[in-house]
Amino acid sequence: MDSLELYSDDEQEALWFKQLDERLLGVDHRILKGNLPDYITNLLAYDRPDIIMVVDKEPVLVVEKSSEVPSGHNMGQRFGRMVRAAEHDVPSIMFFPYLAMKHGTHAGECYANARYFKAMWEVSRIHNTPFWSINWPCDDDAELVNDGTEDELLGRFITEFIDNGFEVDGLDVAEDIKGEMQWGYDRSVDVNPAYESLPRSAKIRDTEKVVEEWREERGEVELPEEFLDREETLVYKCNMSPSKCRREDPYAGMQFVYDYGWCRDGPDPSEKHRNLVINVPKVTRSTWVTKNPNDPSRKSSQWYATAEAFALKDGVICDFDNLERYREEEDLEQYT
Repeated sequence: MDSLELYSDDEQEALWFKQLDERLLGVDHRILKGNLPDYITNLLAYDRPDIIMVVDKEPVLVVEKSSEVPSGHNMGQRFGRMVRAAEHDVPSIMFFPYLAMKHGTHAGECYANARYFKAMWEVSRIHNTPFWSINWPCDDDAELVNDGTEDELLGRFITEFIDNGFEVDGLDVAEDIKGEMQWGYDRSVDVNPAYESLPRSAKIRDTEKVVEEWREERGEVELPEEFLDREETLVYKCNMSPSKCRREDPYAGMQFVYDYGWCRDGPDPSEKHRNLVINVPKVTRSTWVTKNPNDPSRKSSQWYATAEAFALKDGVICDFDNLERYREEEDLEQYT
């Protein structure tokens, strides 16, 4: 076998992944911490995935495993990791339940949101690199299967992937995966037709009206021509408070779902037919850039990966290369 390495977010995930094919059992694995090679750090700019498979020092596959109930932002917050893989032409698979039982106060069956599948297909199309998902099956009571059979389809993929020289083209199992994704999408829409469209927190608006409101409420706003040239703008509202805005989960990942599903045309973030704006109405510009710098060594940099602008309490930010000037503004929140 080629020179194969495995990198994982923790020990248990590496051990789980290795049992998917006996040829992986003797492969060395390394935790995604410390001094990592460039071909790995390049994939971590938007967050750490669970598994990275490497052949001859070239990443060939990214895998994300989650047993989380597929409600709210649980799956969407992981999207950045897979988008980053696609940006580097690395195929990725998200292994998660398309249906699971939510326990607690609001108990009930939860279906994977159709928006996730729509965004995965668009990422795959735009980057010409597979971003697929595989269902973690559940029993008749919507409880996740955990007897080993849940890994069957993913195990088939890994075996064929290795047999095929770590290439996805030509895999027989690919059609089964694509078919299962379509089934997941169709069932989601059938159960809840609203899942096919945007949620209340994300609205498509006329760009001229958005800019007009900004200027009325916040004063003059300097915007690039390409922003103004796009007739529509998707405004994604993130209801964070000043004290809790230093965070990436779940909102930063969800921006990729809305960008690819409803805005993006090409692999470069500028290739869009619709602007993406992140609206954080309770937070000032000074607080935002202080707590969420555009620093490649921090997860907060993913905030600036695809949006055109941030609409904040006291103004708009669209020049992500010149954030320092906002730190010098008086932040009235410290006095209130």
